Order: sequence, then C-alpha cells, then structure tokens
Amino acid sequence: MATEGDLKEIGMSSLVQMICLENAQATLLVKRDREEGIICINEGDVIHAQTGSFIGELAFYRLLSWHKGTFRIYDHVKTLKRTVKTPWRQLLMEGLRMIDEWNAIEGHAERRREELTPEQVQQDQNLEKDLVLLLSQFEQIKMQMCRVSRFEKIMAGLGRRAKKRRALLALELLPKMINDVVFFSEEHLAAGVNTDKLARALVRAGDMFPRARLLQAENNRLSAATIITLYDNWTADAAGRQHTFHDVSRGMVDVLETYFSMFIACFHAQHTAEQCREACNVFITDLSATVDEIIF
Repeated sequence: MATEGDLKEIGMSSLVQMICLENAQATLLVKRDREEGIICINEGDVIHAQTGSFIGELAFYRLLSWHKGTFRIYDHVKTLKRTVKTPWRQLLMEGLRMIDEWNAIEGHAERRREELTPEQVQQDQNLEKDLVLLLSQFEQIKMQMCRVSRFEKIMAGLGRRAKKRRALLALELLPKMINDVVFFSEEHLAAGVNTDKLARALVRAGDMFPRARLLQAENNRLSAATIITLYDNWTADAAGRQHTFHDVSRGMVDVLETYFSMFIACFHAQHTAEQCREACNVFITDLSATVDEIIF
C-alpha cells in the first residue's frame, strides 16, 4: 500500500528523515511537472537516488531541493543496486548546504518568475551562446572517442598495443574536457565560487565510482599525465585494469555533469535553462555510453 501527499505540505528533507528514523524499507517516488525522481531506502539507509540523467548522491541533492510536486511512498525497495553510500544524516546536511549554494548562484526560484532586466537577458544570451559552443567542442572530442570504440569492435584482434593506444586517447581527452569546463566556470561564475569546486566534484565522483578517488586536482586542474602514467605502470590483472580505469573515466564524466548543473543554475530564464539542461543531458548520456565501450 502506498502513501501519497504534496511536497507543499511536507518537505523532502522531512520525508527522508521520517522514513530513515523508522529504519524502514521504502521507495519514495516524487513528481514535479514533467520531472520524476526516485529515492530508495533500505532499513533506514538511503541506497539509491535518480532523477533524469542524474544518479546517486547528486540526484539525491537535486531531489532534496524540490519544494513543489507530489510524492508516493511504497513500503518496499524497488532496486537492489547501491549508488549512495553516505549515511543519511550526512546526506541531508550536505544536501541542505548545496541547496544554499545553488540559491546563491541562481537566486531564489521566485525571482526567476519576475520580468527579466535587459542585463539579465544579455547575461542569459551570452551564457547560452558560450555553453552551446563548449558543447559543440566537446562533441568533436567525443566523436574521436566514438571512432576509437568502433575500431575496437572491428579490430579487436589487433592486440594489446592497439587497445592501449585507444585507452590512452580517452584518458587524455577526458581530463582535457574537465580542464576546459573548469576554465569555462572561471570565466562565467562569480569570483570565489570556483575555489575548491573541482576538488569537491572529484570527492562526489569518488563516492559514486570508488576507483575515481585516484583522480586528484592540482591548482584547480586535472593532470592527464598523472592518469596516463598510472595506466602505463599498471601491473595487476587485465580485469582489474578495466574496472579501475572504467571507474576513473566514469568519475570524470560525473565531474563534467556536476559542472553542467552549475552552469544551468546560472540562467535567469527558466525556458532557456531547460533547453540547455536537455542539451547537456544528451551529451552526458552519449559520453557515458562511449566510455562504457572503451577497452582499457
């Protein structure tokens, strides 16, 4: 039997806290306009969250920010996969902190519904133009990785040397995209916002993909040389290498997704934000599929 309600009557943080304190098994489904999200709780522990292309802790934080919509609670868990490992109390505290941070960037939702000033319209146009250009550049980089993946399927018999060259290309291009997106954030976000963003994004990526904790930021940049050296010096079994560098690569994709979310939050016009969000989500989905095909 399901329990239903309106998020205007009880907030997301209260819902999660209530379920976790009861040490219950539950699946929390939430809907807001055309968006949907899910949070799975097992014996009072949040184990999974997803909304759109966001999965894990970042999805949980986004859902926590929803102030309107409906919810339905089922007294069973609909998934056994675990994408969230942080204790629920820590999740709530971090989520509320992130909501405050997002609000500082984008302003309150009520302000978005007000008539935009000419300056805000110009800011949106500039950001949209530059973000579309960035996505176009990233699309070209992704196409190089796509060609790598197709060649791997066709020429799988070429041996370790050919596969290694293709893996190294991916491990070079993904850090380049991250450094480009960090530079983009430095150009477009308010001063002080970027101080430790990359380091914190890497921590969140490591929570989702444990071996991505091998990634370290230096001077707010990611070193491709460090990652490639680690790959070149790998001495363990092939399965371990594949698992490790798949995690590392997916972790880098997760960092890109985090930064895209920051950019979307900067738009004043809701319809512009939604259009750019869709474009970013499509790119991230395609990039994730490309990474999954690479043989490391």
